[in-house]
Amino acid sequence: MPYPTMPILFPNSKFRHYRIKVDAFNFLKIKKKIYKPEQLKEELDKIPNIQGVYQTISLWLNPEHLGKKRVEEGVKLTLSQKIKNLQDNFFLSCNYLMDFDRKDYDSEKAMLENVERAKELLWEMGMRKFVLQQTPHGGRQLIALDFDKWANVNVAYPKDREYAYGMKLRRLTNILLTGLPNPSKEQVNEAKKKPYIFWDYNVSLNTRSLFRTPNTVGDNGVRVKLIEYPEGEMIFPK
Repeated sequence: MPYPTMPILFPNSKFRHYRIKVDAFNFLKIKKKIYKPEQLKEELDKIPNIQGVYQTISLWLNPEHLGKKRVEEGVKLTLSQKIKNLQDNFFLSCNYLMDFDRKDYDSEKAMLENVERAKELLWEMGMRKFVLQQTPHGGRQLIALDFDKWANVNVAYPKDREYAYGMKLRRLTNILLTGLPNPSKEQVNEAKKKPYIFWDYNVSLNTRSLFRTPNTVGDNGVRVKLIEYPEGEMIFPK
Protein backbone atom coordinates (compact mmCIF):
# COMPACT_ATOMS: atom_id res chain seq x y z
CA MET A 1 0.00 0.00 0.00
CA PRO A 2 1.51 3.37 -1.02
CA TYR A 3 2.57 5.80 1.68
CA PRO A 4 -0.32 8.29 2.12
CA THR A 5 1.59 11.60 1.82
CA MET A 6 4.44 13.24 -0.06
CA PRO A 7 7.24 14.23 2.37
CA ILE A 8 8.64 17.76 2.42
CA LEU A 9 12.42 17.86 2.50
CA PHE A 10 14.60 20.25 4.45
CA PRO A 11 17.52 22.07 2.75
CA ASN A 12 20.60 19.91 2.21
CA SER A 13 18.46 16.78 2.25
CA LYS A 14 21.17 14.75 0.51
CA PHE A 15 23.36 15.21 3.60
CA ARG A 16 20.70 14.09 6.10
CA HIS A 17 20.32 10.56 7.37
CA TYR A 18 16.74 9.19 7.41
CA ARG A 19 15.25 6.58 9.68
CA ILE A 20 11.81 4.98 9.69
CA LYS A 21 10.08 4.00 12.93
CA VAL A 22 8.34 0.65 12.46
CA ASP A 23 7.39 -0.06 16.08
CA ALA A 24 8.03 1.23 19.60
CA PHE A 25 11.62 -0.04 19.67
CA ASN A 26 12.86 -0.36 16.11
CA PHE A 27 13.99 1.96 13.32
CA LEU A 28 15.01 1.12 9.77
CA LYS A 29 17.82 3.08 8.15
CA ILE A 30 17.38 4.53 4.66
CA LYS A 31 20.65 3.50 3.04
CA LYS A 32 20.49 6.00 0.21
CA LYS A 33 21.16 9.68 -0.29
CA ILE A 34 17.79 11.43 -0.51
CA TYR A 35 17.73 14.22 -3.10
CA LYS A 36 14.01 14.78 -3.66
CA PRO A 37 10.64 14.03 -2.00
CA GLU A 38 9.62 11.50 -4.63
CA GLN A 39 12.71 9.44 -3.91
CA LEU A 40 11.95 9.29 -0.18
CA LYS A 41 8.32 8.39 -0.89
CA GLU A 42 9.46 5.50 -3.08
CA GLU A 43 11.37 4.13 -0.09
CA LEU A 44 8.39 4.64 2.23
CA ASP A 45 6.08 2.85 -0.21
CA LYS A 46 8.12 -0.33 0.34
CA ILE A 47 7.75 -0.36 4.15
CA PRO A 48 4.50 -1.47 5.85
CA ASN A 49 3.12 -0.08 9.12
CA ILE A 50 5.30 3.04 9.33
CA GLN A 51 4.89 4.87 12.64
CA GLY A 52 7.11 7.84 11.91
CA VAL A 53 9.68 9.26 9.48
CA TYR A 54 12.71 10.98 10.98
CA GLN A 55 15.90 12.72 9.88
CA THR A 56 19.11 13.83 11.55
CA ILE A 57 19.58 17.37 12.82
CA SER A 58 23.17 17.07 11.54
CA LEU A 59 24.56 16.92 8.01
CA TRP A 60 26.89 14.09 6.94
CA LEU A 61 29.03 13.57 3.86
CA ASN A 62 27.84 9.95 3.62
CA PRO A 63 24.49 9.86 5.48
CA GLU A 64 23.46 6.61 3.83
CA HIS A 65 26.30 4.85 5.69
CA LEU A 66 26.05 6.67 9.03
CA GLY A 67 27.53 4.40 11.69
CA LYS A 68 28.04 4.34 15.42
CA LYS A 69 29.66 7.36 17.03
CA ARG A 70 32.01 5.22 19.10
CA VAL A 71 33.61 1.89 18.50
CA GLU A 72 32.82 -0.66 21.22
CA GLU A 73 35.35 -0.65 24.04
CA GLY A 74 38.14 -3.17 23.57
CA VAL A 75 37.57 -3.57 19.83
CA LYS A 76 40.70 -2.94 17.76
CA LEU A 77 40.17 -1.78 14.20
CA THR A 78 42.36 -2.43 11.20
CA LEU A 79 43.50 0.55 9.12
CA SER A 80 40.80 -0.11 6.49
CA GLN A 81 38.16 -0.34 9.24
CA LYS A 82 39.35 2.96 10.71
CA ILE A 83 39.10 4.62 7.31
CA LYS A 84 35.58 3.24 6.80
CA ASN A 85 34.54 4.37 10.29
CA LEU A 86 35.78 7.87 9.49
CA GLN A 87 33.96 7.92 6.14
CA ASP A 88 30.74 6.62 7.71
CA ASN A 89 30.85 9.32 10.40
CA PHE A 90 32.07 12.24 8.28
CA PHE A 91 30.32 15.10 10.12
CA LEU A 92 29.74 18.37 8.26
CA SER A 93 27.59 20.63 10.46
CA CYS A 94 24.29 20.71 12.30
CA ASN A 95 21.16 22.75 12.99
CA TYR A 96 19.72 23.49 16.43
CA LEU A 97 16.64 21.51 17.49
CA MET A 98 14.20 22.32 20.29
CA ASP A 99 11.56 19.68 21.06
CA PHE A 100 8.44 20.80 22.93
CA ASP A 101 6.36 17.77 23.97
CA ARG A 102 2.71 18.67 24.56
CA LYS A 103 2.35 16.29 27.51
CA ASP A 104 5.02 18.22 29.45
CA TYR A 105 2.81 21.32 29.78
CA ASP A 106 -0.41 22.09 31.66
CA SER A 107 -1.89 23.70 28.56
CA GLU A 108 -1.17 24.33 24.90
CA LYS A 109 -0.94 28.05 25.73
CA ALA A 110 1.94 27.38 28.15
CA MET A 111 3.77 25.31 25.53
CA LEU A 112 3.38 27.98 22.85
CA GLU A 113 4.59 30.69 25.24
CA ASN A 114 7.81 28.72 25.71
CA VAL A 115 8.15 28.24 21.94
CA GLU A 116 7.78 31.98 21.34
CA ARG A 117 10.22 32.86 24.13
CA ALA A 118 12.78 30.52 22.56
CA LYS A 119 12.29 31.98 19.10
CA GLU A 120 12.67 35.54 20.41
CA LEU A 121 15.91 34.74 22.23
CA LEU A 122 17.36 32.94 19.21
CA TRP A 123 16.39 35.94 17.08
CA GLU A 124 18.19 38.28 19.49
CA MET A 125 21.30 36.12 19.07
CA GLY A 126 21.28 36.61 15.31
CA MET A 127 19.51 33.48 14.06
CA ARG A 128 16.97 34.13 11.29
CA LYS A 129 16.16 30.87 9.49
CA PHE A 130 13.55 29.08 11.59
CA VAL A 131 11.28 26.14 10.96
CA LEU A 132 8.42 25.41 13.35
CA GLN A 133 6.41 22.25 12.96
CA GLN A 134 3.55 20.62 14.81
CA THR A 135 4.09 16.96 15.63
CA PRO A 136 1.32 14.31 15.40
CA HIS A 137 0.58 14.40 19.15
CA GLY A 138 0.33 18.19 19.32
CA GLY A 139 3.89 19.11 20.28
CA ARG A 140 6.19 21.51 18.48
CA GLN A 141 9.68 21.23 17.02
CA LEU A 142 11.62 24.45 16.47
CA ILE A 143 14.69 24.22 14.23
CA ALA A 144 17.25 27.00 13.73
CA LEU A 145 18.81 26.28 10.35
CA ASP A 146 21.47 28.98 10.64
CA PHE A 147 22.82 27.75 13.97
CA ASP A 148 26.09 26.95 12.17
CA LYS A 149 26.72 30.66 11.57
CA TRP A 150 26.23 31.42 15.26
CA ALA A 151 28.39 28.43 16.26
CA ASN A 152 31.20 29.56 13.91
CA VAL A 153 33.10 26.27 14.15
CA ASN A 154 36.26 26.09 12.07
CA VAL A 155 37.66 22.61 12.63
CA ALA A 156 38.99 20.42 9.81
CA TYR A 157 38.89 16.87 11.21
CA PRO A 158 35.29 15.51 11.10
CA LYS A 159 35.24 13.85 14.54
CA ASP A 160 36.77 16.91 16.17
CA ARG A 161 34.28 19.08 14.30
CA GLU A 162 31.37 17.02 15.64
CA TYR A 163 32.76 17.43 19.16
CA ALA A 164 33.15 21.19 18.66
CA TYR A 165 29.56 21.48 17.45
CA GLY A 166 28.44 19.46 20.45
CA MET A 167 30.08 22.01 22.73
CA LYS A 168 28.29 24.86 20.92
CA LEU A 169 24.99 22.99 21.25
CA ARG A 170 25.62 22.84 24.99
CA ARG A 171 26.53 26.52 25.19
CA LEU A 172 23.37 27.63 23.38
CA THR A 173 21.24 25.25 25.45
CA ASN A 174 22.64 26.75 28.66
CA ILE A 175 21.81 30.26 27.42
CA LEU A 176 18.23 29.22 26.62
CA LEU A 177 17.83 27.45 29.96
CA THR A 178 18.96 30.46 31.96
CA GLY A 179 18.15 33.43 29.74
CA LEU A 180 21.70 34.64 30.47
CA PRO A 181 24.46 35.31 27.89
CA ASN A 182 27.27 33.67 29.90
CA PRO A 183 25.75 31.48 32.62
CA SER A 184 27.88 29.81 35.25
CA LYS A 185 27.67 26.09 35.98
CA GLU A 186 25.73 26.87 39.17
CA GLN A 187 23.26 29.05 37.27
CA VAL A 188 22.72 26.31 34.69
CA ASN A 189 22.10 23.69 37.38
CA GLU A 190 19.60 25.99 39.08
CA ALA A 191 17.87 26.72 35.78
CA LYS A 192 17.31 23.01 35.16
CA LYS A 193 14.95 23.09 38.16
CA LYS A 194 13.22 26.29 37.03
CA PRO A 195 14.18 27.07 33.41
CA TYR A 196 13.77 30.38 31.62
CA ILE A 197 12.52 28.29 28.68
CA PHE A 198 11.06 24.84 29.33
CA TRP A 199 11.61 22.12 26.71
CA ASP A 200 13.27 18.71 26.38
CA TYR A 201 16.77 20.19 26.41
CA ASN A 202 18.56 16.83 26.29
CA VAL A 203 17.48 16.45 22.64
CA SER A 204 19.17 19.79 21.88
CA LEU A 205 22.53 18.57 23.22
CA ASN A 206 22.95 15.65 20.82
CA THR A 207 24.53 16.10 17.38
CA ARG A 208 22.81 12.84 16.40
CA SER A 209 19.28 13.71 17.43
CA LEU A 210 16.45 12.81 15.05
CA PHE A 211 13.42 14.93 14.29
CA ARG A 212 10.23 14.50 12.29
CA THR A 213 10.13 14.92 8.53
CA PRO A 214 7.42 17.43 7.49
CA ASN A 215 4.21 16.11 5.92
CA THR A 216 4.84 12.55 7.07
CA VAL A 217 2.42 10.67 9.31
CA GLY A 218 2.72 9.69 12.97
CA ASP A 219 1.54 6.50 14.66
CA ASN A 220 -1.89 8.11 15.21
CA GLY A 221 -2.37 8.92 11.52
CA VAL A 222 -1.84 12.67 11.99
CA ARG A 223 0.55 14.55 9.68
CA VAL A 224 3.58 16.59 10.74
CA LYS A 225 2.53 20.16 9.85
CA LEU A 226 4.78 23.10 9.03
CA ILE A 227 3.96 26.40 10.75
CA GLU A 228 5.51 29.50 9.22
CA TYR A 229 6.71 32.50 11.19
CA PRO A 230 5.82 35.98 9.91
CA GLU A 231 9.37 37.23 10.55
CA GLY A 232 12.70 35.99 9.28
CA GLU A 233 13.74 34.28 6.11
CA MET A 234 11.19 31.67 5.07
CA ILE A 235 12.63 28.50 3.60
CA PHE A 236 9.44 26.76 2.47
CA PRO A 237 6.93 28.06 -0.11
CA LYS A 238 3.45 28.97 1.11
